[in-house]
Amino acid sequence: MDTWKLLIGLVVVLVLSGVAVIVWAVLPSHRNRRSGPPSGTPAWREKQYDEEGYDPRGYDREGYDRLGYDTRGYDRNGYDWQGYDSRGYNREGYDRFGYDKQGYDREGYDRRGYNIHGKDLQGRYNRLYDVADYADSLYSSEGFLSPQRYPVGVTVHAKERMLERMQGKTVENLQDLAMKAYCFGKSARQLKRTSARLVQEIQEQHGDGVVLIYHGYVYIFSSDNQLITVYRNERIPL
Repeated sequence: MDTWKLLIGLVVVLVLSGVAVIVWAVLPSHRNRRSGPPSGTPAWREKQYDEEGYDPRGYDREGYDRLGYDTRGYDRNGYDWQGYDSRGYNREGYDRFGYDKQGYDREGYDRRGYNIHGKDLQGRYNRLYDVADYADSLYSSEGFLSPQRYPVGVTVHAKERMLERMQGKTVENLQDLAMKAYCFGKSARQLKRTSARLVQEIQEQHGDGVVLIYHGYVYIFSSDNQLITVYRNERIPL
């Protein structure tokens, strides 16, 4: 009797397993999984466009709205409604403050008021901003390397000479004074012929040194913009 019950149970299990296999094989979802994604896009997934070619959000197939701007607010040329691109420059190449990519306004002056030749609106010269002097050469016409790549500095010897020869000066303002001398000091090319000749003689004594005259003192800089020494100007007329 027990054997018959066991056999009947086994038959029932086999029948149910067979039915499960048949159902599994004919289910549409199973066929889709085995054969890959269904052909075509379901209607509920397909974007709907109106007669003018815009979706419910108001964008065309390329992603632009009726005014011609994308979701980020830029037109097909890459400019926003104010006329600026993603980097903040307008069609003329100027930013919102009126400066171009090199940092100059429409009149040719940077934020500090100097043009590419280092001159301000009053014509005063500052060699720190004379970028045109390095346009075609590693060295400026005076013999300096670019201060943007070789910052102005003061050697230990120059600090000692400045403290020794300039009364009332402190270590704290030596760098500031050296920078002013570098920016506004007169070189041989800015002096009269007689004075320029004397400056050139001094420069020859210091190899690659560049001599600048500033507020009654002779400043001697190296070509990489380091102040080497300072002494009072007693023989070069300005």
